[in-house]
Amino acid sequence: MHRAISRILFALLFLGACGTKAAATVEEDAADVAVADSTADATPDAADAPDVADVPLADIPDVVSATDCGQIVKDWAVFVAAHSACTADGDCQLVGGAMSCDYGTPIGAPSGDAIAKSAKSGADAYLTAFYGPGCATYRADNGVWDAAPATNLRCEAGACKADAASCMVPPDTVDSSSDAADVAGSIWTLFSVTQGGFCAPSSDCNSTWLISPNGDVAATKGGVKSNAVLSSADLATLNAAINNLAFLDKMKSGFTCGMPPTDVGVSFSYALSGVKYDQDVTGCAFSGGVDGALVQGIVALVKKY
Repeated sequence: MHRAISRILFALLFLGACGTKAAATVEEDAADVAVADSTADATPDAADAPDVADVPLADIPDVVSATDCGQIVKDWAVFVAAHSACTADGDCQLVGGAMSCDYGTPIGAPSGDAIAKSAKSGADAYLTAFYGPGCATYRADNGVWDAAPATNLRCEAGACKADAASCMVPPDTVDSSSDAADVAGSIWTLFSVTQGGFCAPSSDCNSTWLISPNGDVAATKGGVKSNAVLSSADLATLNAAINNLAFLDKMKSGFTCGMPPTDVGVSFSYALSGVKYDQDVTGCAFSGGVDGALVQGIVALVKKY
């Protein structure tokens, strides 16, 4: 009996010890989990890391793929201002402007922008984008005239600079005592008026007057050639009519005239810087229209010679 009671007490003591150990083990496991969770929380998951695409990119215009031509022009101005530093004249070069006296739209200054030679490769991206087919419509809508390549390229006060140049120089003042040959400053190099119509067989009804900026006239009337010189007053009047941008634009795009007759014709030719423009002005010469008075006045003046 005594031995049975002893065995029961021993069993109870054993079970108590095991329960205490199990509880301790549970507490230790819970602590380990807490430590693990704490460690995990201290290190963000890969998904929480910032995406590379969220990092702001450098504010540099992508001119190569740009389609906003107006923005290219604005970016070009910033580029030029940032790349004009120099120490000597030889550090500078002229880019982006007019290469000759022809109609066009510049990306910056009409006569060109002076920048450092070291920036040429960077400038090429802008020039290629602006003067490429993608900006053809923009250039057509924003045409500029009266610009020649800049002169006096230099390094001044640490910056590349150049002087703008013009293709249109106002004609000299003409007085009654000046000779027509002394008149200078025309933007045109040759102007002609041609008039023709139906003729009898073996006859020539065409007449042409070729006029030079100095007033020389080489005429062919009915097959007969002659030479003359415009008076100073007439040359001044002619220059006032044709030596301007408005007339040049009409020679490029056409005159606004009335309905032309079908049995006679009148045309103008206008040349400058190796480029020749031709326009039929028959309707203006015979029927009037918006530009009728202008055309008729020129024809009447020229046919005096």
